[in-house]
Amino acid sequence: MPFALGTDTGGSARIPAALCGVHGFKPTFGALPLDGVFPLSPTFDTLGLMASDPRTIRAAWRVLHPDDDAASRAPLTRVARVDLGPGLPVDADVHSVVAGAVDRLSPTRIALPEIEETHEIYRRIQGGEARALHEDRLASAPELFQPDVRERLEAAGDVRAWEYVRARDDLERLRARLLPLFDSVDVLALPTTPVTAPLLGDEEVRIGGQTRPTRTALLSLTTPWSVLGWPAISVPAGRVSGLPVGLQLVAAPGRDADLLDLAATHFPAASPTDHHPHQFAPPTARRRHG
Repeated sequence: MPFALGTDTGGSARIPAALCGVHGFKPTFGALPLDGVFPLSPTFDTLGLMASDPRTIRAAWRVLHPDDDAASRAPLTRVARVDLGPGLPVDADVHSVVAGAVDRLSPTRIALPEIEETHEIYRRIQGGEARALHEDRLASAPELFQPDVRERLEAAGDVRAWEYVRARDDLERLRARLLPLFDSVDVLALPTTPVTAPLLGDEEVRIGGQTRPTRTALLSLTTPWSVLGWPAISVPAGRVSGLPVGLQLVAAPGRDADLLDLAATHFPAASPTDHHPHQFAPPTARRRHG
């Protein structure tokens, strides 16, 4: 299948794309309608687009959003690689592969410590909204939820009303504070995930001497852009020990078509064998954590 639609509330298109060696795109929040999509967190829910060839995503975007004309704007040329602090550890080999892929874009470097603030905002808003959505189902038929999903929804019940309201205020302030960043840069570049695909059943991963829950680690570099509502695409950057590594490119809201043009120009489709799952491990040995 050359193209797939899904959802991306915190990384559910970009993460599997990165781990499988294909392209995964999260548009600007609100750019595409969500009619017919079952919600999770209305504040962050978006459609996600995945394909092996970025030109396919670009073509699909032109159909889904025909009014977004990149040709009428200057191309995205000012790329900045985000320096991630100790609170966002990345495997050394993944970091090296991503840095090598970004180098073709002649990047500058930028520190952006504010992205760590997005994780607590995401936890409170996404958790609160997801719990509200499923409250009746949890009460009437908890056995219908997978244990890990049920556990997360139950934990989300700890989000208090004032925490949710404050998180909404923090979200608006953070969006307003960071948007002027694009006065000096066009694109932010960083890994999509800090590790390659973990083994099935691995509930924790080791990154730079730190042990972190697998799900938390995989979401750590994708949720900031969901919180901010900015478009982001994961493109194949290379491999570590035979497993794919994703590079994430992020642009200002509304620059979706320009971002897709950049990806299509500099990160074309991988060869057919580059994302064949049997090349990585038996089908039962690994799973997606998007």
